[in-house]
Amino acid sequence: IEQWLNEWQSAALLANARITIAEAGRRGGKTEKILSGKTAKAMERMPRSSGFLAGKSYSKLLDQMIPGLIAGWTSLGLVEDEDFVIAKTPPNSFKRPLISPKKWDHYILRKNGSGAHIISMDHGVTSNSLSTDWGAIDEAKQIDPIRVKSELLKTMSGHRSIRINDNTCWGDLPEHRQLTLLTDKFIGQRDFKWVDQYKKEAMSNAELFKLMAFAERVQNSRDPYLQRQLWEWQKKSTAYIEYSSRANLPVIGIEYFRDEFKSS
Repeated sequence: IEQWLNEWQSAALLANARITIAEAGRRGGKTEKILSGKTAKAMERMPRSSGFLAGKSYSKLLDQMIPGLIAGWTSLGLVEDEDFVIAKTPPNSFKRPLISPKKWDHYILRKNGSGAHIISMDHGVTSNSLSTDWGAIDEAKQIDPIRVKSELLKTMSGHRSIRINDNTCWGDLPEHRQLTLLTDKFIGQRDFKWVDQYKKEAMSNAELFKLMAFAERVQNSRDPYLQRQLWEWQKKSTAYIEYSSRANLPVIGIEYFRDEFKSS
């Protein structure tokens, strides 16, 4: 199934850096394109793994992030209740994750046993005892960095020794312990600035395009030695993807921006 991506969404997915920050305006497709693509890949490459999807509150996650994720997965050919279930007991035909949650009401499960904990940061300590292999944070600038470090990132010990084949384990993959941060371009009065620190360690656009070109070369060659080189490069990389909603003009339509201009 083909889907339209703007150049920066394509960059985020093709580069596939271990840490990706997607900073874009509303209707920028951060969740529907970037997050859906990255989570789908992580879940497919690491069957029975668990990640986390964190946000400021359950209501925002369920009203904003999860619908965008569903739309993105649907565009990739996945069907809700057939290929994945959200916040309910899965059918017996679904495999279970390596560490299953006690309750399914805050969990998303794919048919291959991969899943994600839905974590709200408007509660007290949220993620004690979890062990995750990847993670994503919505509206990251609104989340206290102390809690991100002490509660979310500490869960990402994962299961690096799980073998895919005789030569590869999860720890070899860039998706293992992969972190995706989604954030708006503008900073509110109560927002934190911790996300900006990633700009200092992120690749330049020139380095990003080199990584993308190499990733495309590897896709076309299927050379296992080059694949290893690519993974090592991706695992050491941070990508700060910053773009305007106008990059999504073919999807949103010019009328959206005309109305926005009139109301400003």
